[in-house]
Amino acid sequence: MLVRKYLLTLGVTVSCLQSPLVMAIEATELQAMRSEIAALRSDYEKRIQRLEKRLELAEADAKAATEQASRAALIAANAQDTADTVLEDLEDAETAPANTFSNAANAFNPALSMVLQGRATSFDNNPDDWHMPGFQLGGESGLAPRGLSLGETELTLSANVSDWFYAQATLSVADDDDGTEVGFEEAYADTLNLPYGLGLRFGRFYSYIAFQNPIHSHAWDFADSPLAYQAFLGGQYTDDGLRLSWLAPTDLFLEIGAEALRGDNYPGGNAQDSDKFYGGAHSAFIHVGSDIGTSHSFKAGLAQLYVKPRQRDSSHLQTDNSSLSFDGKSRLTTASLLYKWAPQGNPRNRNFTLETEYFHRQEKGSLSFEQDGDSTLIDYRGPQQGFYVQGVYQFRPSWRAGLRYDYLWSSNKLNSSDPGSGLQDGDDPYRLTAMVDFSHSEFGRFRLQYAYDQSSPAGDNLWTLQYILSVGSHSAHQY
Repeated sequence: MLVRKYLLTLGVTVSCLQSPLVMAIEATELQAMRSEIAALRSDYEKRIQRLEKRLELAEADAKAATEQASRAALIAANAQDTADTVLEDLEDAETAPANTFSNAANAFNPALSMVLQGRATSFDNNPDDWHMPGFQLGGESGLAPRGLSLGETELTLSANVSDWFYAQATLSVADDDDGTEVGFEEAYADTLNLPYGLGLRFGRFYSYIAFQNPIHSHAWDFADSPLAYQAFLGGQYTDDGLRLSWLAPTDLFLEIGAEALRGDNYPGGNAQDSDKFYGGAHSAFIHVGSDIGTSHSFKAGLAQLYVKPRQRDSSHLQTDNSSLSFDGKSRLTTASLLYKWAPQGNPRNRNFTLETEYFHRQEKGSLSFEQDGDSTLIDYRGPQQGFYVQGVYQFRPSWRAGLRYDYLWSSNKLNSSDPGSGLQDGDDPYRLTAMVDFSHSEFGRFRLQYAYDQSSPAGDNLWTLQYILSVGSHSAHQY
């Protein structure tokens, strides 16, 4: 009994002592939790403050951007109003009468240029006796006069007529045996805004029958045209008509076109149907070109010209005692290749150009040959061919040197009654030409040229000293 009371008293005593200890421990844990909660609250408040600060900055930036956009919109609106005003003024100017100097100056402001060409030439033989056996010549084929002479002077005017057309006219002034001859080399208009890559040229222009044909003589690499041009195109073929072309929308340069021409000029000559609206001569061409890396490029072409000449005169037999004319069909096919090299695409200091063209003409018809009052009719078929290859190297910014080789051959078929038309096959004409020229600027060039000429039966050594001077602005020539 006594033991039980002792144990009970001890338990009560221990319980009384344990309660304050437990309470102390619990108070410590609660304080720790309160501290942790306070720390978390402080951290979140700081984060919220930072977020609120970022939000304020973002709102300020957005407001500034909105104000800037509003100002830009206002500026754009003012610019549009200004453009509309200018456009209205332009329309009013176009429709208003040109009664003031200012209006007249704005309405007529073409690019104007003049090109002077002159030369001194030396021949072993009389240039008037020059002819190529096996080929009927015409147009402006032939040699320059001996000694000092003023060559062809060109006057060119060009301008955009409107947003629809570009127009250019080139007036040629040249001396010949009959005096000074003045005429239009070219006078044409080009469309500017046809859809789908289409282009239309109409008027008088140089045909695309070969690469060099559209290039004016002052831009040639040599003082004269290749023998093939003289034999097949009368030096250079220009005619009245129209040209329709299509430029493909590809990285590769691809151009296809066709020409309808009057046909009065050589190799036509009073062509059949020349008085019809569709013309008496027709041609088609295709051009392909591309860059090869940064330093190389090329252009290739194929073309054909078809015409039916009527009484086409031959200049090499057109004298007081004899004449030769051709009636029939003529089909000329050409193949051209042009290669250019310039370091990194910059031709200013150094560049090289290689060009070659092949000509094939098939003619069939009759020749009317008259001499000393007698005449005869000759059945004629004339497969004729020729080519040239030339290279020009600019080795310094102002200096160039070039070589050209020309070769022609024919397989003419004539009946036995041919009395001497000059179309019998003989020695094949050929010529080797070398030149060097100096350009002080883009407006002046001086050239020395020598040709070992075996295009005529007598052969010749031809020396030419040429100057080319340009005044005024001149449109760029094609590739």
